[in-house]
Amino acid sequence: MDIEEPNKPFITGTIYGRVVSQGIVQGAASLRRCEGVWYGNGIIYVCSISGGVTGRGQIVAYDSVNETFSLVYQSTDRNVLDNPDNIA
Repeated sequence: MDIEEPNKPFITGTIYGRVVSQGIVQGAASLRRCEGVWYGNGIIYVCSISGGVTGRGQIVAYDSVNETFSLVYQSTDRNVLDNPDNIA
């Protein structure tokens, strides 16, 4: 996505600013505490410990050939996935 104002200052009263806030407003992913990374079959998988709507964790994938970034899994139940910090 295009960032209209790459030099925009932080937004008062938030933890976001500059390109981060502009990207999130446009629908960009917000990954938190990314620790686990795995590469296989041309795809880079990343484990976001506390990302997602519930804050329980996400697995995302980056395809460098097609230049796409996609959500593989997002936890909605801590009994299924609860703050994962590694991926292999």
